[in-house]
Amino acid sequence: MQLNKLAQFAFSVIYLAGFSISLTSQAALIPRGNGMVYDDVMHVTWLQDANYAATTGFAPGGYMIWSTASDWAQNNVTVGGFTDWRLPSTAEFQNMFMTANGLNNTHIGLTNSGPFINVQFSATGGYWATNFFMMYSSDGYNAEYYYYNDMQLGWSYQMDGGGAYFAWPVRSGDVPNMIPPVLCPVNTTTNRFVITWPTNSVGWTLLSNTNPATTNWVTVNITATIAGTNYQVSLPRTNHAGFFRLTHL
Repeated sequence: MQLNKLAQFAFSVIYLAGFSISLTSQAALIPRGNGMVYDDVMHVTWLQDANYAATTGFAPGGYMIWSTASDWAQNNVTVGGFTDWRLPSTAEFQNMFMTANGLNNTHIGLTNSGPFINVQFSATGGYWATNFFMMYSSDGYNAEYYYYNDMQLGWSYQMDGGGAYFAWPVRSGDVPNMIPPVLCPVNTTTNRFVITWPTNSVGWTLLSNTNPATTNWVTVNITATIAGTNYQVSLPRTNHAGFFRLTHL
């Protein structure tokens, strides 16, 4: 199952002197930069590094018992200036695993990491979820059981807290200062016009098309320059319609 960076885009169009400007408006898994990926279906932001505990040296290999994983995610992870990370719920994980970008086959496993890195595809391992429940017995033996997410089928299972699995932190909501940028057309006194977007929106590429109803979007091969707080691309005017959008490649 592939986790693509981009899903189908909707368009809103602005007309300017024979040109139409179209901007991207939605996607399922959106790289936000600074090691974060936003899921706009469940409205959570994932760490791009799916084995961050190992990468940072906190847990060699990445395996942790549930209590250690939960405490690490909540109290030891700071990415992008954010400290409100936690383990994902089973629903958040399963949406990312199975249905993000319209992929619905639940039985072929996650074999492409899409916008993520260091995804652990262990057949015997999985990722801890934040969900847990108490098991009570008549003989007085009570135990806590915790959910983990299988990486082969995307299903959730229960395990006592002594098992060791990976941790993949999320935080609720989007990254406020990294939302998809809006294209802004600017008229000039010459036979050209300029398209701009904010410089705090990194990693975006300008595409063009003569018909937005088709898939023939191509990269605009003009290097963007920086003017103040904006990237800008200067283009010649023509006598036919052109459509433009940004995409995160």
